[in-house]
Amino acid sequence: MDQTQEVGYVISNRDFLVYLDGLPTVRVNDMVESDSGLRGWVNALAKDRVEVLMVDEGFISPGQMFKKLPSRLGIVAGDFLLGRSVNPLGVPIDGKGPLSKTKIGNLVELEQQAGGIESREFISRQFLTGITIIDTLIPIGAGQRELIMGDAHSGKGRLLTDLIVNQKGTGIICIIASIGRPAVSVRNLIDILAANGALEYTVVVAASSSEPAPLIFLTPKTAFTLADYFQHL
Repeated sequence: MDQTQEVGYVISNRDFLVYLDGLPTVRVNDMVESDSGLRGWVNALAKDRVEVLMVDEGFISPGQMFKKLPSRLGIVAGDFLLGRSVNPLGVPIDGKGPLSKTKIGNLVELEQQAGGIESREFISRQFLTGITIIDTLIPIGAGQRELIMGDAHSGKGRLLTDLIVNQKGTGIICIIASIGRPAVSVRNLIDILAANGALEYTVVVAASSSEPAPLIFLTPKTAFTLADYFQHL
């Protein structure tokens, strides 16, 4: 049996950014792991090097060996995520223990190719936010993308929290991403949703300000990937 394994070696590194030599068949979004167990994902390819962003914190030095992992950058999605809070790689951060192993999930890659214009459906019904002024003056179509803009501390987060709470009993699944905020803010968000009975149909994806920069970068990608997954169920 062939026991060979594709590996690469660190050329240079700076903080969470690592450049490798080797790994001839590696692709963007492949996962790699150092000989000390630190994981990273392939962000870009050049003729003479492979660019890796580390998702685990630890010491990396030139000459260190990395191996290619069989899995690609993605998250295991399923109904077991409802009511849970996870980081962008699907690791629970809510203190409720590991995700249920009795329920089957699907590994969904974060970089999904968007469907063509012919796959889109005509928007024919309104998405009710439960906020009267929005539903009356600027109604949102179900399936429509809506951008909420405003200065810091202008109430955007509270608006979104109220919108999620108002979906109770409607059968709508909500995904909320907390990107680079303090850990206490993430905890407060989870507590508010739980206190209002909204956590049972919501998935919280969060990377706090103390997390490695690549995890913060991946947070919205994971949230959109999960939203797309539940949309097509």
